[in-house]
Amino acid sequence: MSREYQIHSHDEKGLLAIKNGFSWPGFFFSFVWATVKGLYLHAGAIVGAMIALWLAAIFMAEVAMVWSFLAALLIFVVGQKGNAWLAQRAEAGGYRFRGTVVARSPAHAVSVFKRTDGEAAGASTRVSRGLADMLPEGMQPIAAMIQLTWKAAFRYRLFLAVAVLLLGSVVGLPLLIKDDGTARGFTQILLTYTLSLITVLLGFATLWLSCGVLARDIEDCQMQVVAVKPIPRWQIWLGKWIGIVSLNTALLAISGGAVLGLLKYRAGTLPEREQEILASEVFVARGSLQEPKFDYERVVDQAFNAVIRNEDTNGMDFSYVRYMIEQEVKGSQQIVQPGFMRRWEIPVGMAALSMKDDIFHLRFRFYGADTNSLREQVGEWRVGSGENVIRSARLPLAANTFHEVPVNPKYLGADKSMADLLNTNGNLIVEFSNLDDTAISFPIEDGFEVLYREGGFTVNYARGLLIILFWLSLLAALGMAASSYMSFPVACFFSLGMLILALSSGTIANTVAEGTVLGKNHETGKPVSQLFDTTLLPVFKGLLGVITLVEGFSPVDSLSTGRSITWFGVARAFFQIVLFLGGLLSLAGMWLFSRRELATAQGNQ
Repeated sequence: MSREYQIHSHDEKGLLAIKNGFSWPGFFFSFVWATVKGLYLHAGAIVGAMIALWLAAIFMAEVAMVWSFLAALLIFVVGQKGNAWLAQRAEAGGYRFRGTVVARSPAHAVSVFKRTDGEAAGASTRVSRGLADMLPEGMQPIAAMIQLTWKAAFRYRLFLAVAVLLLGSVVGLPLLIKDDGTARGFTQILLTYTLSLITVLLGFATLWLSCGVLARDIEDCQMQVVAVKPIPRWQIWLGKWIGIVSLNTALLAISGGAVLGLLKYRAGTLPEREQEILASEVFVARGSLQEPKFDYERVVDQAFNAVIRNEDTNGMDFSYVRYMIEQEVKGSQQIVQPGFMRRWEIPVGMAALSMKDDIFHLRFRFYGADTNSLREQVGEWRVGSGENVIRSARLPLAANTFHEVPVNPKYLGADKSMADLLNTNGNLIVEFSNLDDTAISFPIEDGFEVLYREGGFTVNYARGLLIILFWLSLLAALGMAASSYMSFPVACFFSLGMLILALSSGTIANTVAEGTVLGKNHETGKPVSQLFDTTLLPVFKGLLGVITLVEGFSPVDSLSTGRSITWFGVARAFFQIVLFLGGLLSLAGMWLFSRRELATAQGNQ
């Protein structure tokens, strides 16, 4: 494979060829390569930086992934700058730059230069293609498209405008808005508000840019100039998409870092008690333990089949009978009558090994039978089994809101831990006694869970930002796929329509759950329009399945409640959002763009 080499000459030492671009030996062997090449100062700096990062990873293990990333970035810089360092060292040693030649190896480059007496060498100026030099030759057109996208973003002041808007919105406004002084109010204003606003602003900016990056270039007849070059159209499309994603990465890092700094600063102004709540419930990464999901569908099927076998089915409304059985089965698992108790048996398993401290929390929500929403229900919690049992005091609890009750095994003794509360099967037994005079109901979906400390907030926060970046990458693929076939205004309208449709997932989910689009007749209980249901319900189910693949990961909710966003969850989000959905949109966009007629004078229409 031919490469481009710089030719340097010395009056006594002769000719020297140094490859232009990325140094793969420098990337893989870093300080060893620098030492062998005589770059002793650079080698010492690399070793010192590696030692500093290693020590930082040991003493600040919570953000070890950050130090690992910086170490990888360091060796990447060595690969990027390595050949330039060699050229600088050569000039410092008396060599003069003579030009560039294309050859298979350094020896071949020197031979070509000698054979042609320097005529084959290019002009006596160094060739620097920036990002293109860092990639293999086949990927250099993509790198060129990435650079063009960045240049366009800075030329039209888009990057600076969005950065100022983000910083003004997520830093300026929260400084003006005062919270109520509680940890919950602090979290709602600073964490939930700012991250949601970042997602919305970057989402709309991404759609606008991705719709215009192809459509406007085609309409202004700029794409026709690029397309005639020996660059496949799929590389043009992919390069522009990567350029938009890299822009979003930079903007998300700037705004996300500003929010993190603001969180740390404002947290110090809260009362000491509220700071403790923040440290234990928000500024933390907590894993979740839940009772195995109750298979009520199987129980409902058994009860329904028993009714059909034993009852007279003439004139029976089977859907109504099944609905009533389903409600009765669910009620038996959810409702706690006055004076009765609800029991959960939660498998702990390997989670006990990853717990960072002994304190954990019971997180729950319930609904009260009393219609007075201000009335508090009275109950008591019991955690553990055998002799190791922790009882809570009689707690007045508000209905229809989430509560967290801390449990500290140290109450049983200084040497106790969560493992002492488990039964012989390794399960945690939790019981709730209803001491009130009205019934309460714990919903199956989110009625009860045990939260335990699994890691620190900073890395968890970074994982949340990664998932937001995945969402933005999908929006970029959607906008570019639309602009691959449509004009700029139509592509924007279509993309925004799809986004609004995705945001209406709650309505779509209710429609699918009810099994009808236009509702049911109140007298007969049958759907108003069977035709609409037959036609649209399969479409709604398909849309809901696609939306669920994206909305199944909610970093804002997880971070605001101190839940752990695992690396496995990040990997799942990447495969579902970026590779699967984004990949399908990208393939469709590349196919449409490769078949689009560009010869028409778009700008004159």
